[in-house]
Amino acid sequence: MIFNNSNIIIFQSPFQAKLFMENKHIFADGTFLIAPANSYQVFITRTYVTELNCFYTTSMSILKNKEQTTYEILFNEIKKNIIKYNANINLSEKIFHLKDHNILNTYYKAISNLCFINIEYIPDIFNKIKNTCMRYKSTCSQFLNFLDYFEKTFLNIYNIKYWNYYNNIDHITNNASESYNSYLKNLFVKKPSFYKLIYTIQFEESKSYYDYHMRIKGIWRKKSRISERVDDINILVEYYKNMEAELKNIGCSKNDIIENWFNCLIRLNNEIINFNKTK
Repeated sequence: MIFNNSNIIIFQSPFQAKLFMENKHIFADGTFLIAPANSYQVFITRTYVTELNCFYTTSMSILKNKEQTTYEILFNEIKKNIIKYNANINLSEKIFHLKDHNILNTYYKAISNLCFINIEYIPDIFNKIKNTCMRYKSTCSQFLNFLDYFEKTFLNIYNIKYWNYYNNIDHITNNASESYNSYLKNLFVKKPSFYKLIYTIQFEESKSYYDYHMRIKGIWRKKSRISERVDDINILVEYYKNMEAELKNIGCSKNDIIENWFNCLIRLNNEIINFNKTK
């Protein structure tokens, strides 16, 4: 345990702190299914070790609420725990999972794909989407409410660079966290007691430690990388990067470049749909 107060208890072993420090991607997610009595959720961070093609847990925390200040304390304390390593850490946020709408399906998916495009043009493209949706205000009020929330939270409160993948498209989902949450849920027939959860956290950490060192020493084989849709998305985004450079070279306006990246969003919609249909 590295920190506790009335709202949060944070667990991170030296091994987990090392992984958190050394690997640039951190996946974060909370699960309510294994939260012990008198708590709200168990919040878990994981990292991807590229050379082993494996995911490992880097911290577990028991939270009594889901208030923003609690999350801020959580990450600040984790950073304090590893600050001696002077690491630059890239916290990888979730891709937004949104429901389809009969009329505005394209824009739902476009918002989801903003994380892949040039940060410089995201506010302009967002305004383009929002202004278009305003024409259908009577039929898409719920989506407009979401756009207001998105603008306030992800464009104004949070720095876009923390959820944007434009220059670093390696992982595009939070499946590493969600699948691990499901694994933990299956360990318990019912919600665990506080002490049983602590025992499980310690046991799982020891398993990860053993797995990591067996693979890093070459005693166990490293997992083979499976080709993912990130490869196709990288190719598509790179194409539109080159298009942007070409438009600038021939003196096109900013509006032309915004339209270029908007077209990229539409293409990304189709790429993701086609990928899902073939799997």
